[in-house]
Amino acid sequence: MHESEKMIMANSKVLFVAAKANMIQQFNLRNIEIVQGLGFEVHVATNFIEFGSMDEQENAKLKTWLKAHHVIVHQIDFERGIGSPKSIRRVLKQLNQVLAVGNEWAFIHVHSPIGGVLGRIVAHQKQIVVIYTAHGFHFFKNGPKLNWIFYPIEKFLSRWTDTLVTINKNDYQLAQKHFKMRHLVYMGGVGIDVQGSWRTAATTKQVTRTEMRQKLRLKPTDYMILSVGELNTNKNHIVILEALAQLKDPSLQLFIAGVGPKKIELEAYARENGLADQLHLLGYRNDIHELHYAADVNVFPSMREGLGLAGLESLIDGNYVIGSAGTGMKDYLTSPDLGLLIDVMDVNALSTAIKQVKLAHKQPNVEKHRDDLMQFDQQVIDAQMLKVYGAYK
Repeated sequence: MHESEKMIMANSKVLFVAAKANMIQQFNLRNIEIVQGLGFEVHVATNFIEFGSMDEQENAKLKTWLKAHHVIVHQIDFERGIGSPKSIRRVLKQLNQVLAVGNEWAFIHVHSPIGGVLGRIVAHQKQIVVIYTAHGFHFFKNGPKLNWIFYPIEKFLSRWTDTLVTINKNDYQLAQKHFKMRHLVYMGGVGIDVQGSWRTAATTKQVTRTEMRQKLRLKPTDYMILSVGELNTNKNHIVILEALAQLKDPSLQLFIAGVGPKKIELEAYARENGLADQLHLLGYRNDIHELHYAADVNVFPSMREGLGLAGLESLIDGNYVIGSAGTGMKDYLTSPDLGLLIDVMDVNALSTAIKQVKLAHKQPNVEKHRDDLMQFDQQVIDAQMLKVYGAYK
């Protein structure tokens, strides 16, 4: 039994904190249900106005879901990124107001770097225990030196963290060696429906592939490259276009599912380099599995990824993945049977990888790695999260 557990036996409320509402929608709906199953009243504090990497419709669906599940919501005005000093003061004030009745809170579960920082500061002031899920530390070996500014902050705040949940092995090992949280947990991300995907019949996937490729107006000879993620600097979609400019192969058709600030830049690069007919920006999509079945390869060139959920989902659905070395993707791209890890800042490396994968008609051998990939199944993850939350019951 945690020492903190003895102090909170009578407490009945739990608060989830994330900077943007998309982190609640993408990563925490099952967590909310687990916590409610333990008998807690659940509150969510996030920004529903500037809601992150989803569209208005998905944001509305999230709010409807939360209401239907009797979750109490609090609008918190997190800005993009770190935010300004003024916005930080405003957020701290708003979180203080939410947590005003401190003796009723069993714990708070914080997400995202800035949500994790500000949430822990307020929780410490209120003497409320904290679970922090690190969705990939911003600092990592061979990563940008500027990102290491977060290291001393995370190291200090680990003292105010009761349970730190890490989602890749590098972060777990770093935290184990250098941080001072009371409890440290490793689990394979937030969990995806591995078994459900594998139960989908091959004939069903083939029919869906044919139908989706027709909708996307692809010719039989076209080779579909899929990338999923917000159109921002970190997701680094521009490097795929740079590789296509080198390859000069009109059969290579790039489809990107996501929204974000780099949309105009990507379209401009494609026009200026003769790739306008090869780039297809799909916006926010809720038919990702169908897109996976239609694709021939997934290219996921992020500069930083905690685990790389989009790449993992694509792999499980049957796509060979070209991913980023040095990120959490190496936890599941453990063999050339499954994908290639490259330096995604090297355009030549990416263009060579795309050419090789296309020529070889590469497909992942998930059956060979079935046991290893099952660690990412949502039932496995949910059982681990139930154990984490149950320690505070």
